[in-house]
Amino acid sequence: MSVLPPSTHRPLPASLLFVVGLVAFGVGIWQRTGITGQDEYWLSLRAPLEMLERDSWWTPWLNGEPRLQKPPLLYWLICVGYSVFGIDVFAARIWGVLAGVGLALGAMRLHRQCFGRDGTLAGLLAAGAIGVAVETRRAMLDLPMACFTVLAVVSAIEWWRQRRLVFAVGAGVSLALAGLTKGPVTLLFAATAGLASWIAWRRGRAAPPDLPARPRRWGHVAVALLLFLALVLPWPLSMAQLWPQLGDVLAEQSEARLFQWIRFKSIGPVVGGGLALIAPWSVAVVMGLWSGRKLARDEGDRVRAGHRFAFWWVVLSALPFLFMMSFERYLIPMVAPMAVLAAHYVETCSERARRVQLVIAVAVLGVPTIVFAAFVMWFGLAWIAPLAALVLWGWCLREARAARSSTRVALGAALLVGLLLGVVYPGIGINELPSDLPADLRQRRVAIFDGSQPAMLSIEAQQSVLSLRPDDASRAALADFDGYVFLNAEQAADFAEFCAAGPVDPEYRGEFRSFYSRKVWLRFAKPGARWPEWQQALADRDLSSLKPEFLYYEIQHD
Repeated sequence: MSVLPPSTHRPLPASLLFVVGLVAFGVGIWQRTGITGQDEYWLSLRAPLEMLERDSWWTPWLNGEPRLQKPPLLYWLICVGYSVFGIDVFAARIWGVLAGVGLALGAMRLHRQCFGRDGTLAGLLAAGAIGVAVETRRAMLDLPMACFTVLAVVSAIEWWRQRRLVFAVGAGVSLALAGLTKGPVTLLFAATAGLASWIAWRRGRAAPPDLPARPRRWGHVAVALLLFLALVLPWPLSMAQLWPQLGDVLAEQSEARLFQWIRFKSIGPVVGGGLALIAPWSVAVVMGLWSGRKLARDEGDRVRAGHRFAFWWVVLSALPFLFMMSFERYLIPMVAPMAVLAAHYVETCSERARRVQLVIAVAVLGVPTIVFAAFVMWFGLAWIAPLAALVLWGWCLREARAARSSTRVALGAALLVGLLLGVVYPGIGINELPSDLPADLRQRRVAIFDGSQPAMLSIEAQQSVLSLRPDDASRAALADFDGYVFLNAEQAADFAEFCAAGPVDPEYRGEFRSFYSRKVWLRFAKPGARWPEWQQALADRDLSSLKPEFLYYEIQHD
């Protein structure tokens, strides 16, 4: 097996990419009206709150039970964030921002390892990928896992090139951190990267003749393996001792994936979802995948090997998801090799083809830019941010048509995505809570009846809200409940019946209207809203009629 030669490391582009990533990913993460989803506000935000309430840092808790479905690293980090910055969304989401920056830096380094040239463009493509930008704004497991996995692969390749212990240690520690973030799926992406490297470099043609032979140094591998096991095993082994139900929980998680022989209906979501993650650069990725046929004829061994590695890492990583139930965010580690392929194609294609790719990417990005900007301005929600987004998009389009600098276009696109998701979108007011909620909300217990909305109630109350269901267990929980219960107005009759069987006598305290995300962050109007209602709202330039209504009651025990 041969390896790529060392490439020139230029710290200035990496430093600039770090700053660009922080700005593009970090802007607006403190906004409670930003992008969210049920897995974030009902799991990731609440579990660390219960851990702090119980003073239980080792065992995650949720809804009064140990949460054993996922490893605890992200929960630990959010607990640290809550302790340092206070209980708010910024403290939970900052880790996703750092993971996004790490993924972009990993893509940059991976491009240098594959092709021996500066990887700034690959890093910027990863930083401007809409899928990455969305995940950085949610406290979720997938992006940190992807970041640690990519860093493990980059460290492993660097170790193979230089045979230095520090890189072996970096690979082992990074892989362990990925495992502590999302568990065994980490090994899937690491294994596919290893298999891709064997396919790409097994014949020894990737190494130049002047690269000296290096000793295998299996001791380094042993150290990396021991570090990996020492870091990743203590938590699950201790959980198995403390909580015998761990085996049943893991079995339920496996059943939820619905493993079976190839799911033909998954081909579209896996292919389309993977490409959607790196939009607006999806077409460039497809061309980068296809360009391998041409490389086989007119490029050197090193470039062919680098392309083969990135190509097979993408393909082999996607294949297992054809045999299970999954979401597109599970594929996010693929963003790094996809960015590498897209960047290499854009850098090496003809000037005409480069112009076409840049214009396509900016045109794709223009759709959400124009729609979001027009929506926010039409309803008078904001003016400066949407106008700035339109101006920045116009600049990107001009640069793309001139095709003078791919880097400038990619930089502008990354900043534009950050502006759209971090400033323009939050202006819609999704998940916004009124300012006149009870003054003692943080001193009393708080519950939500038969649902998970309002989404940001746990953050506002600075406690993990109690989940009430219309069953006997929840009815018993109200026996000593003293506080507030929130619910969707459509559930008022069910709540009255629930309390009457208690018996509990709730006292109505208020109501308010607010959008909330329904499964996807782009669907936020009230359930059942039809086009005539949207037409009326557009004509009146007033969104109030499309907002779901919430009620809240107070329950007191004398």
